[in-house]
Amino acid sequence: MIRRILASALLLLALIWPAFADQVIVHGYTENGAIDATIDGQRMTVPDDMANRHRQMIAAWEADGNTILPYVPPAPSTDPKDYPLTRVQFMAMLDIAGLLTTAETQIDAISDPVQRAIARSRFENVQTFNRDDPLLVQLAASAGLTSEQVDQYWMQAKDLPAN
Repeated sequence: MIRRILASALLLLALIWPAFADQVIVHGYTENGAIDATIDGQRMTVPDDMANRHRQMIAAWEADGNTILPYVPPAPSTDPKDYPLTRVQFMAMLDIAGLLTTAETQIDAISDPVQRAIARSRFENVQTFNRDDPLLVQLAASAGLTSEQVDQYWMQAKDLPAN
């Protein structure tokens, strides 16, 4: 009777054991050489250090014939909003495009003296320019530039020396 109970218990354990086994999904190496993995349903960054218990689990996963994918850097963004320009880059962009005088003229044409003073101060003193800055959007529209033209200038300017 005891043998039958033990045999049944072992059979049951053999059937349900995979549900309790550690689940390892390895997504690949990270930029800094760690390993991006999901272990037991939890996504984590595992140091590539065999003293780490999660790294040991990944080593067992590798021993089963699996390979950790190399790090692949993401493609550079094509959205100009992702590239703030330094003052040097922005002013050089305006000068190269022949728009520096136009921008200054557009600021001088702002009818409200307070808004004109604020715009002039920002234009002359800001150290970082963002593509979606309302003043810049207004100046571009006043100068007759399309959003696509400004984006093209912006993406060229991001590659200019920053200082």
